[in-house]
Amino acid sequence: ALRAHVQQARDQALAGAVREGRGVQKKKPLKEITAISPAHPDAGEEIVEPSRMCEAVAEKYKVTWGSGDPELWVRQLNFCLDRDHIALNFDHEEITIAFQRLARRSLKDVHGVAVEALRCIFEANSSFFALVLEAYMTSTAEVQNTRIVGKVQGKMTSKPHLGQVRAIMPLLALHALADVLLANRLRQFCETHFPPNPSIHIGAVPNTQVMDIAHATQTVIEKGLDRFSKAAVSQSDIAAYYDNLPVFNIAASLHAAGAAPALTGALLRHQMLPQVVLETAGQQGQVPHRTHGSLTGSRVVGALGRWPVELAAREVVNDRTVHGFTMTSGPPLMIATYVDNLYGFGDTAFQAVHILKRMEHLLKSRWDLKIKQGSEEVLVCRGAPELTGSETEPPSVVHGFAVRD
Repeated sequence: ALRAHVQQARDQALAGAVREGRGVQKKKPLKEITAISPAHPDAGEEIVEPSRMCEAVAEKYKVTWGSGDPELWVRQLNFCLDRDHIALNFDHEEITIAFQRLARRSLKDVHGVAVEALRCIFEANSSFFALVLEAYMTSTAEVQNTRIVGKVQGKMTSKPHLGQVRAIMPLLALHALADVLLANRLRQFCETHFPPNPSIHIGAVPNTQVMDIAHATQTVIEKGLDRFSKAAVSQSDIAAYYDNLPVFNIAASLHAAGAAPALTGALLRHQMLPQVVLETAGQQGQVPHRTHGSLTGSRVVGALGRWPVELAAREVVNDRTVHGFTMTSGPPLMIATYVDNLYGFGDTAFQAVHILKRMEHLLKSRWDLKIKQGSEEVLVCRGAPELTGSETEPPSVVHGFAVRD
């Protein structure tokens, strides 16, 4: 019944859009860039020449992705070379499942190759295809020759400032297949390395839903109201998480944790070694020697992004100075994460905020990741002592976290 209701709502929305002569768009559509606007009125003039727009965007991403650090580039290159041609040993079942999980298999990449064509070769001669795939994924030289052409668009506007541009980078067919295989291997390692912990919820992984965290938050607040307003939930976001992800440091940490050298080398190769070319207003500019950041939208980066956050969460949970929300039975509920969104649970606002402050310290000191300005808030029960503001007065603040009820 729910499926039928959802489908009916979609059909009605589509029919209404057709009647009104408009397309169905996302809430935050990306638009073709016609000009680069200054970030504020005193920051200079609008850029309208395509070559200058392309140059400005390329320079922005060179800074964002750390192209100016030759020492780190050499270190990550040597890390990959030391692990060249170490077998990954993907079996027939793994490759079959990877093909099944790829959507739009008939879509051709920039070289005119579709995933479906690769699947046909695999079905015709699976052992030969596995050898070719292995040779590509374990070779630093081969992956360095991979050229990914990304398209830069403006978020919500065709005249964005540089902070509003977004780079969409579709992977090549073979690289996309490798993406699924490596993400699955890394996910299996994480599940083995991180045993279940009842004080932590990690979202954006298989068998979890976005509403899990919302449901937990609602339950904590409801329980708090029954305990004379003794409950709070804090929240913050990691700033530009995937653009600042230290992939080399994560690969080194995975290696230290016992991940196979073949896997850590392949993960770093997959994300950091392909040549990235960004197309803006029909002009192309290269972003060479990237040392952090990731290939936007790839499955591997989603799996890699779990590592720093979960390591920090488990260290915070084991810290005896940190206290979470007291459950009716069992250990306290303390932390929930959804990619770059962090949530802390406590009996008081100070406890909930202290959890995320500890998370912030660990993420900054070990991974050079920062919390987004203005994202820090703490939700308390109505009647909580921390809630001193009113509709006409500003809300109180707990260690930089704005208090909400």
